[in-house]
Amino acid sequence: SQGCALMGPHPSCSGGQERMTANDASPVLVRFAKPADWPAIDGFLEAQFPHDPNRLTGNELSTLAPGGPLSVLIAEIETEVCGFIVLRDRRFRPWTGIDFIGVAPHAARQGVGKALMRAAFARAARPVLRLFVHASNAPARALYVNTGFRHTSTKASHYPNGEDAVVMMRWVGPRWLRSQK
Repeated sequence: SQGCALMGPHPSCSGGQERMTANDASPVLVRFAKPADWPAIDGFLEAQFPHDPNRLTGNELSTLAPGGPLSVLIAEIETEVCGFIVLRDRRFRPWTGIDFIGVAPHAARQGVGKALMRAAFARAARPVLRLFVHASNAPARALYVNTGFRHTSTKASHYPNGEDAVVMMRWVGPRWLRSQK
């Protein structure tokens, strides 16, 4: 099982970028997205979620602020962006939503998805993570089950093509109890 390297505080927090490493041998680095990452993220969104009405815009990414309701993390192998995850906190909901997660096809099965999920566990503002996944997306569902998510409900005909959405959740605990190593 590959680990991931996590960037410390958001780049605009206290000026520094402390590098925290879960596994020195890991080829995957997960860090907060910067405006310069937008073309890569937009490419992932276009390729993997072309008709999703909730897609991010470049304006949303350029206005990200520490402690805000939206966090975008990217994964790199060497210096190439090979994946991303979008975490969103909505008012009055007890969970942090995983709105999108994507891995470049050439980086599949190299630990990128798992590294992004581990980063989400560490960075989620709320004690529960929640996501929706296409019922037919067996590889994604397997990743989520293997990282501790449980199928909690199904939303019939949720997607525009009529496919059901599997709703999955994972308890990560209060942030103050989670290690920030």
